[in-house]
Amino acid sequence: MSDLPIPKSRIVVKKYNTEYTSYNGILGENIMSNIYFSNSSTNNLLFGYGNFVEVFIEKGVVNQSNSGYIGLWTYNYDINNNPIAGTGKWVDSNNSTLSKHPFDNSGISLPTDPNSTGLMKEYRWYIYDGGYSSYNSDQPEYLLESFNIKLDQTDGAIINNNYKIKCKPWFRYGKDVLNNPLQDFPISGTITEINLTASLIRILKTTNLSESETVSGPNFPFKYELKVDISAGKTITNLNIVDEISDYLLLYDPDINDNESDLGSVYDSTKKSSISKNTIDSRKNITIPPLRSERKQNISWAFPSNIVGLGG
Repeated sequence: MSDLPIPKSRIVVKKYNTEYTSYNGILGENIMSNIYFSNSSTNNLLFGYGNFVEVFIEKGVVNQSNSGYIGLWTYNYDINNNPIAGTGKWVDSNNSTLSKHPFDNSGISLPTDPNSTGLMKEYRWYIYDGGYSSYNSDQPEYLLESFNIKLDQTDGAIINNNYKIKCKPWFRYGKDVLNNPLQDFPISGTITEINLTASLIRILKTTNLSESETVSGPNFPFKYELKVDISAGKTITNLNIVDEISDYLLLYDPDINDNESDLGSVYDSTKKSSISKNTIDSRKNITIPPLRSERKQNISWAFPSNIVGLGG
């Protein structure tokens, strides 16, 4: 058993009331990010003092509040604009090289290269300070900071590339109330991270189907919705969406074998109305065989014209 308090932080993306540590974000989308803090020691008599979290956000991801900003990990670049190994350094907002940590008087050094071995990427560094507080393991995890981020093409985000946000928790004053780093050194915890993937388009499938156990069959129909988010201001051409229906489900429509069957509607949020049939390709005429093993249930929507995104 450790005789030290153990600072712990976790960072998540919160979207649709769900927390994610890996998230597919469309360019320009407002994404809420939360940082939580706790003391994970198994000994509730061990208090940590002066908690704070360092956050490292890879360039391409923009912190829209920018509060707590300390500096940028950057490099010298060659004539082809490639980073030069061994030249990494922290610079402040005036592009002056940082020589010490803001909490240097507590015995904390500048962070080392926030990249993984062999990578050379730029990161922005933030500090979110919990103030002069004490914390033991009986106290519940709490929300230290919440801020909006976005994957920004003008900041270097590239479609299909992955971007990291890392956080490192600290007890600045160690395990007593005094700022005496020679006798009671600062305590750091394990770095955690989230991964963001930059996307141009996202498709969500939702339903109001109850999660509890229910009867099956034609006496229990339900509806579902496909939602297509496109990055704001970006144009998609010749979009084709194919929806594969599980063979455990049966598509139901009173006119299922009628060429006029709608099987739902397509909604254009730019016009605030359903798209008329003559603007989309006819959906495939579907005949449902009686045996599940024989079912081939695909619905296809094709949009031959340009679609301009409004954002997620």
